[in-house]
Amino acid sequence: MILRPTTTLGRPLPAMGPPFVVALVLCLGASTPPLPPPASPVRIPVAGNSWIVNGGPGDRITRNGAERWATVGSTVRTYFRVARPGTLLLSVVLVGPGAESELAVSVGATRRTLRVSGDEERQYDAGTFTVDSAGYVAVDLTGVSRKGDTFGRPVAIDVAGTAVTPGMSYVPNDEGNMFHFGRRGPSTHLRWNAPEGGIRWMYSEITVPAGDDVVGSYFMANGFDGGYFGMQVNGPDRRVFLFSVWSPYKTDDPSAVPADYKVATLGHGDGVLVGEFGNEGTGGQSRMPFAWKADTTYRFLTEVSPTGDGATDVAAWVYLPEAGGWHLMARFRRPHTDTYAKSPYSFLENFVPDTGNETRMAYYHDQWVADPSGRWRQVVDLTMTVDATARQGFRRDYAAGISRGWPFIRIDGFFDDPVAPGTVFHRPPSAHPPEVAFEELPSGP
Repeated sequence: MILRPTTTLGRPLPAMGPPFVVALVLCLGASTPPLPPPASPVRIPVAGNSWIVNGGPGDRITRNGAERWATVGSTVRTYFRVARPGTLLLSVVLVGPGAESELAVSVGATRRTLRVSGDEERQYDAGTFTVDSAGYVAVDLTGVSRKGDTFGRPVAIDVAGTAVTPGMSYVPNDEGNMFHFGRRGPSTHLRWNAPEGGIRWMYSEITVPAGDDVVGSYFMANGFDGGYFGMQVNGPDRRVFLFSVWSPYKTDDPSAVPADYKVATLGHGDGVLVGEFGNEGTGGQSRMPFAWKADTTYRFLTEVSPTGDGATDVAAWVYLPEAGGWHLMARFRRPHTDTYAKSPYSFLENFVPDTGNETRMAYYHDQWVADPSGRWRQVVDLTMTVDATARQGFRRDYAAGISRGWPFIRIDGFFDDPVAPGTVFHRPPSAHPPEVAFEELPSGP
C-alpha cells in the first residue's frame, strides 16, 4: 500500500486534482507580511509561467508567448504566487489575431469576458479579482470563439492590486535560459549525511507511487561527485534506467574532450546502450530501456573505487524484481581521478518544461554506504537542498520529508506547502543492512 506523505509538521500533503481544475492553492501557516504594493504593475511573462491546458496539437508555449493558440476551449494557464491576500487588477498583454476573438479570464470561480481584435500588441483590462489567502494563483485565459486563424498571441499578464508585493514568486525574464528552467520547475535533493571514511559502495531504493510517474521525471537514486544513477520517464511508453559519469575535463562538447580525459567503458549489461553525453558537462552514459512500474520498489547499487594509478572505476547495478536479480548497467573508468565516492545524494527533477505544472513525488526508502572492506553503515540524516530556480524564489513548489519512516521528495504542480531548504530529516534506522553478494555481481562483457 502506498501512503501519501506528510510534511515534517505532520500535515498531510494535499492530493492534486486534474490539471484542468482552476484553484487558488492555500499557503498553510503563512503569515501576512506588511509589504507595500509595488508602484507599477508586475508583468508575468507567459513564456516562463504558463501552460496550455486542454489544447490541440498546434497550441504551444514558446519564448514569444502562447503561439498558434487556436483550439476552442483550450486555456493558457498562468501561475504566480502571492505573499498575502488581497485584490488583483489584471490585464492581458496580447498580440491581436486580426479578426475578432472572444476570450474568458478566470481566477477561481470568478470569470470575465474579453473581446480582442486588431493585429498589434496591446493591454486588455480584465478587471479586479480577489484572492483570500497567500499562495499560488492560477489565471486562466480560455479561447471561447474566433473569426480568424487564432485567438491571438498572449504575451504576459500584468498584475497590480493589494495582493501584489515584492514577495511574489514567478519567473520574471529569460536570463540564463530561465523560461526553460522555470517551466521545468525546481530540482530538489536529499544530501546524504554519510559517516566519515572512504565510501566504496552506495545503496538506495526508490518507489514511485502510481500517478506520480509523470513524463519528464528523473528519480535519481545514487548521486556522487562525478556521476549519478536512477530512472526516468521519457514518454508515455518510454522508461529507462540511466547511469552517467562525468569527464573531469570541463566542457559541454564531447568532441572537445582530449583523449586522455575521456571516460572509458569497461563493460555493460545486456540491453544497455552506452555512449557519450554533452550539454551539461560531458562524459560516459549508459541507458537501459525498461518498462519499470509505479508502486514497485527498485534497488540501486553503485561502486566507486580508485585504481591506484590515477583513475577511478565506477560501476552501477539495478535490482529488477521482475527478474529477481541484479542487472549491470555499466562499468566506466574516469581518468585523472583518484577517490572513493564523495558527496552522496539523491534528487528528483523534471526535464520536460511542458509537464512542469504536474506534481510528481517518490519515496527514497533506504540509503546505505559501505567502506572498502564492505562494511555497511546506514545514512539516517538527510539534508534537503534545491536548485537555482528555487533558490532565487522563482518557484516554491518543492518539499521533502519523512513519511512513515520513508524519506520522500515532491516537486512541481504549484502546491503550496514548501519545506525550507536546508532542513535536516532524521529517519528511523533499519534493522538490517542490504544483502549484496559483491563477488556474485555481474561484470558484463
